[in-house]
Amino acid sequence: MIGQLVQAALTIVSLTGTWLNCKQRNLCFVLWIACNIGWITIDIKAGSYSRAFLDAVQIAFNVYGLWMWRKNDKQRRLQSDV
Repeated sequence: MIGQLVQAALTIVSLTGTWLNCKQRNLCFVLWIACNIGWITIDIKAGSYSRAFLDAVQIAFNVYGLWMWRKNDKQRRLQSDV
C-alpha cells in the first residue's frame, strides 16, 4: 500500500515537472531529479537494474538541462542589460 502511494506521488511530481518544463521553469529539472532518485530506489528493490540505469541516465540529462537553462537564462539577462 505504501509503495503504491509512493509511486503515485512520484508520478504526480514527475507530471508536475513536465508541466513546469512546458512553462520553461528550471524547477522542472529539480523535480525530475528527485523523482528519478525515487524511481531508482524502487527499481533496485524490484531488481529492475536496467530501469534503474535508465533513471540514472535521465538524472544526468536533467543535471545537464538545468545547467544549460541556467546558462542561457544568464546570457539572456546579460543581453537585455545591454
